Amino acid sequence: MGGKTSSSISLLLKIVLIWKIEVYKIIMDTLIEELSTKLNIWQPAIAEQVRHCILEIIEMADQDVLDILRTRTVEQDVLDLLDEP
Repeated sequence: MGGKTSSSISLLLKIVLIWKIEVYKIIMDTLIEELSTKLNIWQPAIAEQVRHCILEIIEMADQDVLDILRTRTVEQDVLDLLDEP
């Protein structure tokens, strides 16, 4: 019975994983559509800044340095809190 239960759990995990991947695809497609719409609505200078920021994020992800960025963001948040009156 243990083998059948293990097999059922494995199948269930695969189904959940496939479902999560599909949900992420839908989220990303929606994000891309929204970004495309906004880039056409925003003032050219703002749209260019957003494009530049997105390219920087992609480059950092490609270099595996997003964790470092997160650490610097937290550090800056702490510094900002310390600067508050």
